[in-house]
Amino acid sequence: MAVNYWLNRQQTEVAQVKTFAITADSSGNTAVWTFTMTLDDGSTATVTYTEDGSPTTTEIATGLYNAWNASTHPAISRITATNPVAGTVVLTADTAGVPFSVALSDSDDGTHTETNTTANVGNNDYGTAGNWSLNAVPASTNDVVISAPASGGECTAIKYGLNQSAVDIATFRVTPDYNADIGRVEDGRVFYLRIDPDTVDYRSASNFAALDIGSANISPYIECNGFPSTGRHALYIKGSNIATLEVKKGNVGVAVQTGDTATVATILCAFLSNAQGDVQLKIGSGVTLTTLTQSGGQCDLGCAATTVSVSPDGVLTTSGTGAITTLNLNGTAYPNSTGTITTINLYAGVLDFRRDRSGRTVTTLNILPREQQGPTVYNTAAITFTNRPVMPTDVGTFRWTMA
Repeated sequence: MAVNYWLNRQQTEVAQVKTFAITADSSGNTAVWTFTMTLDDGSTATVTYTEDGSPTTTEIATGLYNAWNASTHPAISRITATNPVAGTVVLTADTAGVPFSVALSDSDDGTHTETNTTANVGNNDYGTAGNWSLNAVPASTNDVVISAPASGGECTAIKYGLNQSAVDIATFRVTPDYNADIGRVEDGRVFYLRIDPDTVDYRSASNFAALDIGSANISPYIECNGFPSTGRHALYIKGSNIATLEVKKGNVGVAVQTGDTATVATILCAFLSNAQGDVQLKIGSGVTLTTLTQSGGQCDLGCAATTVSVSPDGVLTTSGTGAITTLNLNGTAYPNSTGTITTINLYAGVLDFRRDRSGRTVTTLNILPREQQGPTVYNTAAITFTNRPVMPTDVGTFRWTMA
């Protein structure tokens, strides 16, 4: 496979310009003309103009021009419409290097032409061929590598041209020396880089990155070395068919934004050197998860899961309404979710229900100490045990405290 490197360009940027020429109206009918802007996440914003039944091409263009500039949609407001020639609307990006995707249609038989007058040239645009070592946007034959400049200097963020989901690339690799953003936050929303990779090896020092791997049935490896701003994650990741997601370091959010969904067979919450401090993992409520295995780190589980296993160095907090079928606990767990836990096998560590006073149900609690100093349970009156907890015969091997 050919390796295609991100070049971290620092070149002069050029604003995109697109021209729309109305060539015929809609045969005397009252038609609706619509500008449709497609954003990087696949969502759209529209601007419409409705004919009066017998318009000229000049009137249609003028109506579209006025409607565009009157729009308060934040994405549309970043592009300025002009009407330099009768029957023509020209859209120009307000900021050089920030691309846009806009098409025009009408609801009847009117006609028009669209011309990409000036192509976007942007240092932060994944979709600009000149930003890549092969002088081409990554193709299906490519191993994609995002790394710092070989000659030193600053890394360049990847913020635009983010919808690359139609290209089945081989490898997507981000190296530890790359510290710029991938994706962007705009108007309060996280915009993901959308890719279709065969493998993901992510070890970046970025303070913010967002990856959507679509339906790729792969097992991403994650080491985040960046420091996100307050309330953010160093890496946002989601996908609809993830086999195993292995997180060894960093602050990671799995489908944590409003409306995000993901399907993951197995999540491994692990560590590199600091068993309890290397990983801060949040799993969103929109995740469909089968197995969570936590050998270390801090994990906030906001969804349902079939099997959850927590080792001595792991600290698990559940939230929301997700249910757990089986919780195998050797570490620390704060079960705050109102979802039912069918079975808890408590071998060691701490099971603490005190952080949330909402009513919750545990069907079966098996206390199965493996060492002389056994587990501790902090119970509250809010917890309903469907079955009487199964206690060890040696009552000295565990602690039970009501709070």
